[in-house]
Amino acid sequence: MQPITELINEYLAYCKSPKKLDKKTIKAYRIDLAQFIRFSSSFDSPFSIDCIREHIKYLQSTFVSSTSKRKIASVKAFFFYLEEMKILPIEKNPFHLIKMKYKEPRKLPATIPTNILIRLFRSLYSELSDAKTPYAKKAAARNVAVVELLFATGMRISELCCLVPEQLDLYGQSVRIWGKGARERIIPIENQDVLKALQYYISLHTEEIQKCGYLFVNGRGTRYSEQSARNMIRHHRDACNISLRIIPHMFRHTFATSFVDADVDIRVIQILMGHSSIKTTEIYTEVSTAKKRKVIAQKHLRNDIHSEIRSPFSADIKAANL
Repeated sequence: MQPITELINEYLAYCKSPKKLDKKTIKAYRIDLAQFIRFSSSFDSPFSIDCIREHIKYLQSTFVSSTSKRKIASVKAFFFYLEEMKILPIEKNPFHLIKMKYKEPRKLPATIPTNILIRLFRSLYSELSDAKTPYAKKAAARNVAVVELLFATGMRISELCCLVPEQLDLYGQSVRIWGKGARERIIPIENQDVLKALQYYISLHTEEIQKCGYLFVNGRGTRYSEQSARNMIRHHRDACNISLRIIPHMFRHTFATSFVDADVDIRVIQILMGHSSIKTTEIYTEVSTAKKRKVIAQKHLRNDIHSEIRSPFSADIKAANL
């Protein structure tokens, strides 16, 4: 059998083509498998069940559940690739003999309250109207367009920063998005303010966009980065004295949750979000349930007439004798 380093390089090339996995996914695989190589160097064979078991124990004791789960999955996928390619006999794949269970706390997606959204958009448009120089106006127009498109479509910030001009159809009022696993989805843009913000941004950056090849460009005429978007949103959050931590992905969560609250069919939301599994989308229904519980607790008429009812269960009636 070839050295494991060579096998991993071949596997990563396979992930790039023909599997066509996302660059970030391949980068994570490379990091996780390099870590596995270092760990397995103290064992007689990196393919032994003892090596795999000890590596799993190490990962689970060192990293949070979600991270260890991902790292184990990276190694597991590599081993199943070796099995599929007949490099590793099926009876030699230790993952067939190892059973794993994960108890990972499920985090509800963080959304942006409506009043804070309004303050952010006001800050963005104020920056645009107050711009004194062509450079400041172009930057402010881009910032408005970025946030408007993020919220209007629910796309990931990585998807937005990798958009090319051909993916945006202003005439047809839609954007074509290539998501995880090269899955394609087309999202309509049904708000005139968003369309006008995009049209204005493009009118100011036509030359830069043509030269760069990407829809969103920075001041140097190169692709606008995910980190630049995070910094820009943080700047406007600070300008508004907002204490809530806001990241680009929260616009995506807010996009999805707003549709759940409006009773949109969850399978429609799944398509809009580009989720491969309905289970991923279902987490937003938990947010909706929590919101409904809060609304009922605070707004239900029964709570308003509480003091008018002489209920023996009320703490206000001290003479209760149950």
